[in-house]
Amino acid sequence: MDSDLSTDAMTHSAATIDLVDRAFIAAAVRKLERPGRLAEFLNTMGKLLELVIARRITGLAEANNLLPDTQMGARKGRSAETALQLITEQVHTIWGLPGPKRVATLLSLDISGAFDNVSYKRLAHDLKMR
Repeated sequence: MDSDLSTDAMTHSAATIDLVDRAFIAAAVRKLERPGRLAEFLNTMGKLLELVIARRITGLAEANNLLPDTQMGARKGRSAETALQLITEQVHTIWGLPGPKRVATLLSLDISGAFDNVSYKRLAHDLKMR
């Protein structure tokens, strides 16, 4: 490692930017100092970069109100409990509407693995047709 870049200086500089936690930065820098650990270091730095970009995109999306209020995943202050409260409120609202008795129906799908199996050719074709 270059003599003008000490572990403490690199850790302090990155933490000052307030993009990631100090412990994560320190761990990345320690990996760099070990000989023969380039692959591990690159993997760690890739995770660090992914974290920084994800936080920036999330911050911009939140600041510009690009996400619907009903989106709960990967948002600060939102959880499964918040989602259940929203659903419960909506059901009670439907039940309380005037007129004939109302029915609330809920369809819940787990699509977390769906995008791993997408046909990208078909998806691109469908998007071009719109």
